[in-house]
Amino acid sequence: MSLIKSRPERSEFEHELEDRIPHYRNRHWIPPGMSGWAQVCLPSVASVAETEIKLSHDLYHLNHWGVTLDQLILLKTVLKPGGAEAMVGYVGSGEGMTRLECNRCD
Repeated sequence: MSLIKSRPERSEFEHELEDRIPHYRNRHWIPPGMSGWAQVCLPSVASVAETEIKLSHDLYHLNHWGVTLDQLILLKTVLKPGGAEAMVGYVGSGEGMTRLECNRCD
C-alpha cells in the first residue's frame, strides 16, 4: 500500500460497483494508498452516484500523478480536519476534469 494513491473501497462493495459503474476497474491500475485526490476533495460517499464522482477524482489522479500533486494531497490530508488521524488509523471518467471542478481543492 502506498501513502498517496486512491484509497480502496470496502471489499463488500467492490463487485457491485464494478457491475454498476463503467470503468470502475480502472482505479485498480495502481496500488491502493492511504489518501488520494478524492479523499481531500470530497466528503465520504454513500451512494453509487457519489462513488462515480469519487471515481472521476481517482482517475484524474491516475492520469495526472506526479510529485507535485502527491505533495499537495499529502499537505491537504494533514491539514484536513481529522485527515492525519484518518491516515494513521487506516488499515483498509476523469477525462476533461479540471481543477476548478474540485471546489474543496482550491
